[in-house]
Order: sequence, then structure tokens, then C-alpha cells
Amino acid sequence: MRHVLLICGCLILCCGLGPIGSQADDAATTPVKKPAAEPQERRGPLPFYYGKLGMSDEQKEKAYAVQESYDKKLDELKKQMKALLAERDQKLNELLTDGQKLRLEELLVEAKKKAGPKGEKVDKNDPAAE
Repeated sequence: MRHVLLICGCLILCCGLGPIGSQADDAATTPVKKPAAEPQERRGPLPFYYGKLGMSDEQKEKAYAVQESYDKKLDELKKQMKALLAERDQKLNELLTDGQKLRLEELLVEAKKKAGPKGEKVDKNDPAAE
């Protein structure tokens, strides 16, 4: 898991630095733009590799608009999914006897103890994990 996080960090760093180099090249040929009177709202990054495509400012604005419209839709779906999962879990829980509910709670507590930070599994064979 640490390797995955390291690789993701490197990719983010590389993707983030890619446009900086191209902006430096463009700075010599284009006039310096003055910042707008109102600071723009900070937006999330474009999808992977879009920063390396040399998109115009107009294309970037349209891409941000597309992302924002889908972010709203995805947030709604996430809320619906969370509600459906809670409803499902409640109905499943209603099927259990009191003894089964207690055992389920014990199993869940035990699983949380075995999980490392952010849900990572702890290697039982690793002496440092104990």
C-alpha cells in the first residue's frame, strides 16, 4: 500500500510540474497577463494528463465547467448510495437475533482492530506490527 501511495504521489508531482515547464517556454513568446481584479475561485485539477495537452484557456474553462456539472451529479448519487446502504444494513440487522447482533458487533470490533491506519491490513507476520 505504501508503494501505491508513493507512486501516486510521484504521478501527481510529475503531472503538476509538467505545465510549469511549458508555461516557462510560453512566457517568452506571450505577453504577461495581469491578474484579474477578482481572485478566481480555486478549482480542482483537470483529469490526469490533461495538463500536458496544451489546452487553451477557453478549453480549460469548458473542461472545468464539465467537471463541476458532473461533480454535482456525482455528489447526489453518493448521497443516494449512502442512504440506500444504511437502509439495507438496517433491514439486514432486523433479520438477526439478539445473539447474532452481539456476535456481529464483536466481529466488527475485531476487524477494526486488525485494520491498520485508513483501513490497511496489518501483516500478521510482521513483528513491527505487533
